[in-house]
Amino acid sequence: MSFNYRVLAKKYKGDVYFDIHCVYYDNQSTPIGYSETPSTITSETVEEISSTLDKMKEALTKPIIWYGDKFPELYKEKVLHIVDFDDTLYKTPHNTEESREIYLINKGVEYPHKGWFGRVESLDLEAFSDIIKVNEDIKNVYLNKTDNDYFVLLTGRIPRFEKIIKTIMKKDGFIFDEYHLSTKQTLDFKLEILNDMVARFPHYYIKMYDDREEHREPFIDFLKKHKQGMATFYQTMDAKIINEIII
Repeated sequence: MSFNYRVLAKKYKGDVYFDIHCVYYDNQSTPIGYSETPSTITSETVEEISSTLDKMKEALTKPIIWYGDKFPELYKEKVLHIVDFDDTLYKTPHNTEESREIYLINKGVEYPHKGWFGRVESLDLEAFSDIIKVNEDIKNVYLNKTDNDYFVLLTGRIPRFEKIIKTIMKKDGFIFDEYHLSTKQTLDFKLEILNDMVARFPHYYIKMYDDREEHREPFIDFLKKHKQGMATFYQTMDAKIINEIII
């Protein structure tokens, strides 16, 4: 049997409180018990106090466990939702002949660029209002959010899209807590923001939503390394959730 220090969540009269306890593990590293009272520090030397404090600080980097009848379930009440935009939160038009034809019909002029995702015309509401469709699954999650939910938009679109993206989202009632638009290569940018989010919200359960097939494994690897047991990755396609991967 082994032990370490962990943060335990306790519910009392509707509120949640946290203490650090000694948690005990079996030979398979499964939590099997904890100290009856929160851990305190007493020692004959300052060095031993410092060593124990360091071990207690490590508890702040680990997932929180419920105290009482729910032990050893993980405390997941606070959730960080990290949501991609194109083909995740919204089905959006792509650079196809059909999209260009729709633009011509609705705008009366040809689409003015060769490129697509870097041009604000690719999200022109006058041209594509019937094409841009919200992900109803994510919308339902958002509409049922509580004070324990924190929503972040993380998109490969560049900053010039911020105004039009917020306009589109506001039509469906979305006002996220943070918006991050890419300033570098998309995967590098998203991993950088993810790293920041993990540091800023260490005890939040992460739910990440993204459609890019080539980004799925890097995101899952990151979450396994930093949020094992405290994350779910939702793969999307055409603004629909098609796969749920519990980390």
